[in-house]
Amino acid sequence: MPNRLPGRSTTVRVVSRRSALFSLAALAGGYLVGCGGGEDENEDATSVPGESPSEPATMAESPQPTATATATAPENVSVFDATPTWTQLGASGPSPRRDHSLVATADGSRAYVFGGRDGNGPLADFWLLDVAGGTWTQVEGGPPARFGHNTVFDVGSRRIVVFGGQGVDGFFNDTWSFDGSAWQQLNLASAPSPRYGAGAAYDAASAGVYVSHGFTDNGRFDDTWRLPLEGDAWGDESPSSGPRPVRRCLLRTVLDPRSGRIILYGGQTDDDPFLGDLWAFDPSTDTWTDLAAQGPAARNLYSLVVADQPAAVLFGGRTEAGAANDLWILDFLSDSWLQLTAAGESPPARSGHDAAWLAGGNGLLIFGGRDGDQSLLNDLWQL
Repeated sequence: MPNRLPGRSTTVRVVSRRSALFSLAALAGGYLVGCGGGEDENEDATSVPGESPSEPATMAESPQPTATATATAPENVSVFDATPTWTQLGASGPSPRRDHSLVATADGSRAYVFGGRDGNGPLADFWLLDVAGGTWTQVEGGPPARFGHNTVFDVGSRRIVVFGGQGVDGFFNDTWSFDGSAWQQLNLASAPSPRYGAGAAYDAASAGVYVSHGFTDNGRFDDTWRLPLEGDAWGDESPSSGPRPVRRCLLRTVLDPRSGRIILYGGQTDDDPFLGDLWAFDPSTDTWTDLAAQGPAARNLYSLVVADQPAAVLFGGRTEAGAANDLWILDFLSDSWLQLTAAGESPPARSGHDAAWLAGGNGLLIFGGRDGDQSLLNDLWQL
């Protein structure tokens, strides 16, 4: 077993209900996920080994619905108690990058950035942000340089867990943890095949990490795996039959803590660089359900993180129209989208960034990525 380690608009679209379901100022604790995104042959990316794939033998795949850029808000949703406000933070730390990971501790006091890539290739640096103090500190050590990896914060053991990604010499399927003082590579009996641009979700209730889909130079995947963090092996939980989301990469997944479902949105597949479909995976039955929800314009390389129960927050990404900076709420109770407009100057449109949710009413944190002019960013924003 692995060791336990110690726009500028000032309006917000809100639909109220008789009693509010949740407030973004009252985090229900610890459902924090970061997923770095890779790029593939559909983008003018920096040349990295393994970016011109040939698709493996095709399995039956379900058709993808077309999402629209607007959504009809359900009657029973209340999202914010007040208008949210964007603020650019002045902390200076990691260099400009994309396809990195950003996660926060359960109490929201610290956030971590690991890896990613810049114009010179994959990065291996690891940074700690003191949220209250607004200062970055570089932490020595860490896994080999990579981008497009998956990172979560395990509330039970208070450690960061990193899986996969892509480096100079190819793709990874290794798993690492950081307990606040030291990194350790976990010695596991099995693992998903190497990949980048997969979705990851953390389940605090069962102390498990899920990874689904992703990409290598052998093509894209549609499998789903789970690592019990008290165990010593990844297990394949892919359905043996029935529908599943089309093979894809550059996507995000989150876990709905109310139902235990894994929620998957968007990404990129072979014949469609911008997907906008929404799916739910039930781990109790190993089945996928197409939620057929209309919402954001189809996209990849966006950020999606769990906020207060029962909702997730999506920001930005790359769409057919270019980089975006729109803001959406996914309500887990109705499986529907609600678009929001916050006060203050919005972050520039971007893709390949990452986000984390900060407990204690501190909202959403966004770092880095690449803007509409393809310039790398290292700006830090808080909603």
